[in-house]
Order: sequence, then C-alpha cells, then structure tokens
Amino acid sequence: MPTDLPYDWRARMTAMISGQEPLDDAMFAGGPALTPLQQIGVYRRQYQLRMYDALADEVLGLKHLLGDDARKVLWAFLDAHPSRSWTLNRIADGFVDWLEEQSAPVEQIEMAKVDRGVQRGFEARNGTPITPEALAGLPRLRLQPAVSLLKLTTNVHLIRGAALQKAEIPPLKHGLDVHLVLFRKDHKMRHWELNPPAWVVLEGLSEGLELMEAITAVVERGMVAPDALATEVQGWFKDFAQHQLVEVAG
Repeated sequence: MPTDLPYDWRARMTAMISGQEPLDDAMFAGGPALTPLQQIGVYRRQYQLRMYDALADEVLGLKHLLGDDARKVLWAFLDAHPSRSWTLNRIADGFVDWLEEQSAPVEQIEMAKVDRGVQRGFEARNGTPITPEALAGLPRLRLQPAVSLLKLTTNVHLIRGAALQKAEIPPLKHGLDVHLVLFRKDHKMRHWELNPPAWVVLEGLSEGLELMEAITAVVERGMVAPDALATEVQGWFKDFAQHQLVEVAG
C-alpha cells in the first residue's frame, strides 16, 4: 500500500470495502499477482461474505421460509443497505421495513419480525423478576427488556420453532389472529400465544400506561366483563410473573 495516503485513509478504506464508496485503485500499489483494484476487491468480497453470514444468523426463520430464494433476498438487502455500524448486531436493522418496501408476502414480513424480536431478546439486559405478591401494591410496571409483543396473521412462529428444532414443519396458515409474546427464560428465547385481553394489558404497559390504566383499557374495549375482571387479572399476572414478562419500573 502507498505510504503517502491522506490522514483519513482508514475511513475511506472502510467506506470502499463496505460498498459505501466506489473502489479507488490509488490507495493500493498493486503487485505481481493482483492489480490495485483486484486487491481491494478481495477485501470487499471478504467483507461482504462476513456481512452475509452475520445476516443469515440473524434471520434464521426467514432463511428457512425463503428456501432456495434466501441468498437472493439476503444479498439484495445487503446491496441496498450496506452496514454502517461498528457492530454486527445491527446488521438486520431495517430488514422488516425493507421487506415491506419490496411488497414481500406477509409471511416473510412477519417471520422477519419474529427473527428480530428473538435476536433483540438475546441481546437484552437481564431484568428483575417480579413475584405475584409484589403486584399486590399495584406498582408501576414495564416489560422486561427481552420481551417483544407481536400481532401475527400467520403461524410463522410455529414454523420457525419446528425448523430450528428439526421437527415436522406445520403447513403455513393465513388469516389468523395471533397475539404473541417473545420472552427469555432460562437463557432461552421462547414464544407464547397469549389471550387477547392479557396481551392488551402488556401492550398498555409497553406504552407507558399505569397498571390500572392498562387494565381499564381492556374493560373499556369490552374484552372482559367487569364481574369477571378480578379473576382474570389474578390469572394474567400470575402468568406474567411465572414467565418473567414484567418488572417494576425504576
């Protein structure tokens, strides 16, 4: 490599290798085997392959769902969104939005949302488990950091789980109304299909509502009869504590 490069050569090199700038052979001296453009092309290709492998690990469910088309779709996303982050953990940011822009089938978009929720949960900090007894004082609650809430119209979460466990894959179903919770427990990400009223309470907490406000919203929507509310709430929060879905807000 030439020794008289400008002070910002590292930034320019990174931009070229990541695809943010066109290749410039002035930054390479060449050699007996490779031209300057070939030299930097090697670096760029290795970088691209590393990005592809990282992305494929982030979207395991979508990769299975796409089958033979997975490479084409993943490469298309990387071409449109070259990484500009210092960490590979951000490689799949924007994938869901990009699929929607491409008018991808709903099952692909929903699978990408499940994949993203799982990866986000893996990376989240450890929350503080709460006991059913602690709920008696109606503290202000929030979702545990690893928890994600999704509403799905397909059963892609079941397909993803079966694929990763190498079990029999269920047929794809559309037109469903799945209220899904993704959460981490015992160092594993799990999913749980929750009944709609309980899911709406969690949604309210995720939006910053007080506990009673979140519960009242369920009643106002006619999702639970007032005379059955006390019994329902007791069951919900027993489950929330058991699955470590909520914590006391600081």
